[in-house]
Amino acid sequence: RILITGAGSGVGATMAAQLARSGHFVHVTDLDGTAAERVAHGIAADGGRATCAALDVRRADEVAAVVAAAGDVDVLVNNAGLQN
Repeated sequence: RILITGAGSGVGATMAAQLARSGHFVHVTDLDGTAAERVAHGIAADGGRATCAALDVRRADEVAAVVAAAGDVDVLVNNAGLQN
């Protein structure tokens, strides 16, 4: 199980799709929950396994909730970019 932050587009979405094609279960997270859902649905449509969640990595409560919901995470990819 791999949890990727910032996976709603760009590099994060590409990593999620490639890892899912390699057989990994991917947790797709992004500040934009709709984008995360779109990526996860695309993975599932291609036969992969993925879940999705909206996640603001600046909020410790959201991080804790997403990690708890994800269960056992073997790999964490901190891909989210922070902007002011």
